[in-house]
Amino acid sequence: MIIATCKDKKVDLHHQRELEESRGQLLRVHEAEGQCIAVFPWGAVSLPGELEPKLREMIGREVACLRLDGKFHIREVVGRG
Repeated sequence: MIIATCKDKKVDLHHQRELEESRGQLLRVHEAEGQCIAVFPWGAVSLPGELEPKLREMIGREVACLRLDGKFHIREVVGRG
């Protein structure tokens, strides 16, 4: 099992289900066992490894990761209010 570190605490990884969205400020991204680990202030999410380059460009931004039809859709959240 992969364990991620979030704010100096070890946390279990969350695996998104269909129609589930993970959202928050992306703190860091790393690879572990072929998976992309996205770390947020509230915890960490395991995503497909091919998403790492796109997520790495978004570190420090507010992002949303939606799982829809078995695919992951990544976007920057803008205009929160």
